Amino acid sequence: MNIMLWKGDNIVRNLKVPYQKEDTTLKFSFDEMEHTLNLETLEFTRENEEYIFYLDIKDEKCEITLKNEGYYLQVPVEYANLLKNKKVYELNYRIETDDEPLKLTLELEREEE
Repeated sequence: MNIMLWKGDNIVRNLKVPYQKEDTTLKFSFDEMEHTLNLETLEFTRENEEYIFYLDIKDEKCEITLKNEGYYLQVPVEYANLLKNKKVYELNYRIETDDEPLKLTLELEREEE
């Protein structure tokens, strides 16, 4: 899968990574983080040893859990949406703690059902 990560209008990452598709879930890793995108429930998580970032795209809710500190924070979401066009998924969101909106473009090797 080809991944492009945008902050505002600038591409900050463009790389190819392996992925797994299990039913309605895409799983992939980059930048030492595990990423999961559930295409049915519209939930996105990013996790490493230090924290879990959870985004509920449908309900526009965001939660960050700091594992070592046992600290949990809800972050206001300005917007969140997931678009699909053939073999490309595009996740757009902006949370209150980010300076710029984020866009994650996932281009799969083949079109998924």
